[in-house]
Amino acid sequence: MAGNYVFEITIPAQTTEDAPQEKEIILSAGIIDEISIGFPQGCSALAHLRIKEEESVLFPSNPNTDYAWNDTIYTFNPKHLLVEQNPILTLMGWNDDSFYQHTITVIINVTQLPPIVDALSGLLNSYGVL
Repeated sequence: MAGNYVFEITIPAQTTEDAPQEKEIILSAGIIDEISIGFPQGCSALAHLRIKEEESVLFPSNPNTDYAWNDTIYTFNPKHLLVEQNPILTLMGWNDDSFYQHTITVIINVTQLPPIVDALSGLLNSYGVL
């Protein structure tokens, strides 16, 4: 089943990168074809976000980077395959602001797997490959 998912992560002031705020999000199997990340006015690039799959950073793709803006909605089209049923991603954020918490909104659009991919993933799951 495909879907359009909206999540928010509120990051308290003085949350460090070494001890980030994390929020698990459950999606459906399919293809992530669009992600939008919204930073409200006042974040001033002090609130940071990464998206993890299992223990690895999935987005942004380049290592040791993160998303951090002010009054911006950043949209991209990763075309990332989610084969498992009810895959779990993790929003991971930290906040360099000394006084204010910040809430970042993440919108993820997942399209349905083509029937052949869905059938193959089901077969591979039945053999314990996935």
